[in-house]
Amino acid sequence: MKPDIYVDETGLTSDFITVLVEEYYVIFSLDRGFFNDRQKEFCFPYHSHAEYELHVVTQGSCNIHFEDEAVILSEGSCCVILPNVYHTLVIAPDAVLHSSCLKFFIQNRNNRAEGDNIAISSSKYNLWMDDGSLITHIKNATGELDSDHLFRQIKLRAIFTELFIDVMRSISVPENNSSSETVDQSVLRRRSCIEYFFNMNFSKQITIDDLANELCVGRRQTSREVRRYFGMSFKEKHIKTRMGVAKRFLEQSNSSLERIALSVGYEALASFSMMFKRHTGISPSVYRQRSRIAGWIEEGSE
Repeated sequence: MKPDIYVDETGLTSDFITVLVEEYYVIFSLDRGFFNDRQKEFCFPYHSHAEYELHVVTQGSCNIHFEDEAVILSEGSCCVILPNVYHTLVIAPDAVLHSSCLKFFIQNRNNRAEGDNIAISSSKYNLWMDDGSLITHIKNATGELDSDHLFRQIKLRAIFTELFIDVMRSISVPENNSSSETVDQSVLRRRSCIEYFFNMNFSKQITIDDLANELCVGRRQTSREVRRYFGMSFKEKHIKTRMGVAKRFLEQSNSSLERIALSVGYEALASFSMMFKRHTGISPSVYRQRSRIAGWIEEGSE
């Protein structure tokens, strides 16, 4: 019996595998596109997930950019990004990257309201060097996924159970550590639904009624939820999402300012420039210039 297969909106095929570890169900999603070598410049839009996201680099290197910092993953690096953390993966031109990525979320088998109560470091990401165990687990899992061996599903569950335990030992903290936090998975999924709505519709002229229809609740409840999860109004969240995408275009593409403005929903360059300056304190052209200079300085220091 094969794992459940799912094709998402990006066209990537994912295998879903569920394992039971003590009182927790752990659901893994393997984006198969991440198992391919990438030999040209590559960058995802800024995004976040309701799940934990694991990256393991077996050869080459890449950067993961967060809203206020960036980390370099080299050969043997492992990185777990916590739920609802904005990030993007960037691969330099002409680079070759061999890596694996999978997402997972945790649910208490009794479906208790508090969800997951495993103590996790409250940092937005956890970075460590693999001792060989994770790479071995992923290699074994890839082999099983591509085979029709007897008891294949049981073998996959055993592999992913061990992988989960190794990852959680790397990112969990002692129960009495003040830097830990517990995660309510139902809250994460709700927040992720709202995040997904903005990520998919930032270039459109959306209203709070559109989001309310997606959530199947009233306008007032929708407004409260957006403010609860993001600390801002619907309009402010919409603009912030647009400006975040615009920053990535300015940093990583040679598109004209007019084209970038259209890409994030502004027909008039003047309107886009005014909003961008209000949001960042500088014009789009100055932001692009500074980001390029910062990139050259960083390259020169390596």
